[in-house]
Amino acid sequence: WGRKGLKYFLYDLKYNVVEHLTIPVVNSDNFTQTIYDTIINKTFRKINKRRLLALCISIPALIDSSNQVINSSVLGLRENENIVKELAELLTSIPIIIGNESVFFTYAENEFGGAKSAENLIYINISEGVGAGIMLNGSIYKGSSGMASEFGHMTIDIHGPECACGNRGCLECYLSIPAIINKYSQYAQSMGMLPAESIDEIAIAFSNNDAAAVATIHDVADILSYGICNVLYLLDIDKVIIGGSIRKLGQPFLDEVRRCMQTRAVGNSFGNNLIKRCAIYFSTLDNNASCLGAA
Repeated sequence: WGRKGLKYFLYDLKYNVVEHLTIPVVNSDNFTQTIYDTIINKTFRKINKRRLLALCISIPALIDSSNQVINSSVLGLRENENIVKELAELLTSIPIIIGNESVFFTYAENEFGGAKSAENLIYINISEGVGAGIMLNGSIYKGSSGMASEFGHMTIDIHGPECACGNRGCLECYLSIPAIINKYSQYAQSMGMLPAESIDEIAIAFSNNDAAAVATIHDVADILSYGICNVLYLLDIDKVIIGGSIRKLGQPFLDEVRRCMQTRAVGNSFGNNLIKRCAIYFSTLDNNASCLGAA
């Protein structure tokens, strides 16, 4: 369940897609009913009820170890809403799993993507928001209450803009796609150019060496490099995978991130070794990989 509606996938046990639909959700109040109706009217028309082994829900939200949604302003859910409990009352005897979409992306990367069998990695999902999942010693790191890896809400400027989470100077304030578009538009207008309306426009401008795009990408890469270096210094991971719409900026963006990271380690043998050892690349999985990871 994402910002633009509900994606429904029915997988077999070899992770082949049996059915795929996009379903509109009018508001959060009818989410549980929409899921239930979909299972009854779609899934059980394809397979016998006994053959449905689990229902997995992937959402861009903080979810604690008791399966309660703690914060999901982008979806309009009520605080501490327990979707699993509501669904369990409708779909008895079917295991129901709910999780953060970036964590499911991370699991998919480790099972099917470029980070296959990696022991220590972080997957950073940069789209409308900024999320992440962390794998340590071959297992997803959840933390003591199940809410670890909120990379997007790492503070990099205590006097920075206020974030939707209530904090100030969060990485999400600078790295989300809307923030990148806004940054580019500010540069463009100061140079007498038109603002951008999408990341695609900025990607094209960047490939054409547009001055506003080059300045924007440098700023974004520099800020992202701070966040990645913080994680490297703290956890000594060896793989960083970048997913989401930011991939449209292409390999030159990753090259700029790497260059900015290296400037952090000048004269610092400890940091230099960590950065040299760490591979950084874009995810090769599609935008539906969180559903695959959940399955």
